[in-house]
Amino acid sequence: MDLEELRSKIDHVDDAIFELFEQRMALTKDIAKEKQHEGLGVQNKIREREILTRLSKKDPELTTYTRMLYTTLFSVSKSLQRQSLFAGTSY
Repeated sequence: MDLEELRSKIDHVDDAIFELFEQRMALTKDIAKEKQHEGLGVQNKIREREILTRLSKKDPELTTYTRMLYTTLFSVSKSLQRQSLFAGTSY
């Protein structure tokens, strides 16, 4: 497979990842509303650790990168939750 074919495959994967990212962010806004309703804060370190542990087991060779990716994703999600709680629900 040549470089252009590989890049095309990466583009398709990136498109799929973005669609899933949009879905995750929509759910993040729903979670923010539920947390507000229940009087909970945005951050939940226990939940974050559970997710990191579960996903890191899927491919031990990628554990470091999985943790990097999801730490960033948690940060983005918490930012969106705060925005949803304090500035409406648009993004």
